[in-house]
Amino acid sequence: TLSLHDALPISENGNVNEAHGRMESLRRDGLKPDGVAFNALLSALISAQDLDRTEEWLASLSTPALYPELTGIGVTADVYNELVVAYAEQNRLASAEKHARDMQDKGLRLDKTSYESILRACLSTGQSRRAHQWGLEMNAAGFRKPNISLMRSLICALTDAGNTKSANHWLEFMAEVGQPMDQQTYEIVRTVHPRSEE
Repeated sequence: TLSLHDALPISENGNVNEAHGRMESLRRDGLKPDGVAFNALLSALISAQDLDRTEEWLASLSTPALYPELTGIGVTADVYNELVVAYAEQNRLASAEKHARDMQDKGLRLDKTSYESILRACLSTGQSRRAHQWGLEMNAAGFRKPNISLMRSLICALTDAGNTKSANHWLEFMAEVGQPMDQQTYEIVRTVHPRSEE
């Protein structure tokens, strides 16, 4: 196997293309890169917003008959999370969700940044119900201190969509975790759906 230092001079000169070229020639020569080197390359490509080449490398991992030299190499949770965030920040929601599900299928954990990035992408593409589902999933995964401004956006979007039941769920949740929303947010929900007196 080839070490990180031999394969990837990224940390020294930031040259992603050079690192990519070295890994390509390794693969062509049938040499096996080590997992650290492989993940470092993916991370560098994602940082450079070169998601097409990132996808090519991921695809090669899932076709071992064509690329036996990559057999046994796994993508780390950190790299997957970086990829999810990169797609979400571009509002490429389908790709972000695909990699999030791939991670979960492999037993890897999405981090808080990934969940919140997907939530933002859902909201910025007008999909409040989808954002609600990801919010529920984020809480179930143990992340119970969400970004307050993000939750305000979620509550307002659900209210705008007429989904006041879900909006009220988040108002109550935020109060439960000690981060109650501001009065204005409560008023927005109440205006749309006055709560009946008990």
